[in-house]
Amino acid sequence: MEAIDFQQIKAPGGISVDDRRQYVARIPAIIDMSMTTADQKASARSIDVSVAGLQVQSKIELKLDDRVIISVGEPGDQMHVCALIARVSPADEPEAGTKYGLRILSEDIPRWQSVLRKLIL
Repeated sequence: MEAIDFQQIKAPGGISVDDRRQYVARIPAIIDMSMTTADQKASARSIDVSVAGLQVQSKIELKLDDRVIISVGEPGDQMHVCALIARVSPADEPEAGTKYGLRILSEDIPRWQSVLRKLIL
């Protein structure tokens, strides 16, 4: 039996599996935060958010599949969630840093949604 390439499957209407992220409601939102890896920490600012991820811009140097901890809120009242770098793209203004698409890890999605309710809704 031949292996199935799920990335090539088209849903009705021609939507590929890779296109599914485009159909999750994204809310334009500017949220100041910090991103931390094992050896780096930098400030970041969200561009848009969804219930399972966000797009940020930062001067931190990251690559696909890096894991980061996002810290949102005032010191002493911060929420921390873990995310995976899912996309990397150049910023419109290079001096502002790089744009990253972050996917919140599944075990932290409820905490992320709590952050969104507190900050946006």
